Parts: sequence; structure tokens; C-alpha cells
Amino acid sequence: MDIYKVYNETKSQWEEGIYDAYPVVCPVNPGDVMKPDSPVVVIGDVQTNPNGLPAIVSLDNYKLLRYHAIDIKTGQLIDNGFTWDSKVFSMSTNAQINWSNFPNLPDGLFPLNIMDINEDVYVLSLANKTNFYLTALNYKNTQLQSGSVLKAQIKACADEACVNAVIDNR
Repeated sequence: MDIYKVYNETKSQWEEGIYDAYPVVCPVNPGDVMKPDSPVVVIGDVQTNPNGLPAIVSLDNYKLLRYHAIDIKTGQLIDNGFTWDSKVFSMSTNAQINWSNFPNLPDGLFPLNIMDINEDVYVLSLANKTNFYLTALNYKNTQLQSGSVLKAQIKACADEACVNAVIDNR
């Protein structure tokens, strides 16, 4: 059995699942559309119980499983989007690419109409261009750092009880 990460096109997000063969359906909802050729092995040769859950594994492998769970949660938090001027803006992969180009946009394009996650038009002024960009960047960095702190706590653990005591309540 292997733990795969697959891209769920229906939900526009990555999901993980345990498979005994190359995945052909999404792990959470098999009715969702999986992007072809998206499956990637995250952890290979995972032992499982009859119910499909991971079996007892070494401390190092248990830590890896927890790291991956933290990474998934971090990705979900990033996907929730960031708030600017009481509106929430997307942090999808495409949105992040677009936001990363913000500092290079000519001033003449402003005021600029952009869409929030509710598909409402927001008019961004030139005066707010840099602060908007830095807010998006800071939001993502905050989520990544919060995951890194948890992973560092797990890495420092000497036993399973310590690993279990690290709770991801973000």
C-alpha cells in the first residue's frame, strides 16, 4: 500500500489517500473528477490494517505521516484565502502566481478590478497595491510558518506519546 496525493479537479485541491494500486479515483469522494496523471506517491510501502488505516509503523514513519497531515492542513488553510478590506481573496495556485506578479504591474493599470472569492468585483487603488500584495504574502507565510513550528515540535520528539501530544489546532 502507498499513500498517494491526487489532484481533485472538482474541488480544485490536492487530497491524500491509501491505495494498493495506482489511483484512478479521488480518495475522499470517488465521484469527484481526478486530474489524470496527477497521482504522486507521498509515502511508499505503508502497512495497513484490514480497515485500510495505517498499521503500527516506526517512530520515524509515524513522524512522516504527521508531517504530511500538517502539510495538508497548511495547504487547506492557504486555500481558504486571505482577507483584505473585509473581503476574502483566493490563494489557489493560479491566484498565488497572479499575486506574485503584483509588484511588477505598471502603475497605469490602477485602479484595478479584481475578483474576491465570491466573484464580486473589488476595485484596488494604486495606493493599496503594495499593502494588498504584502497582505497576501504575509498570509501564506504565516500559514507555512505555523506548520513548520508543529513539524519542528514533532521532529524533536523521542517517542510516540510526545508525537501524539503535538496537536494541530490551527
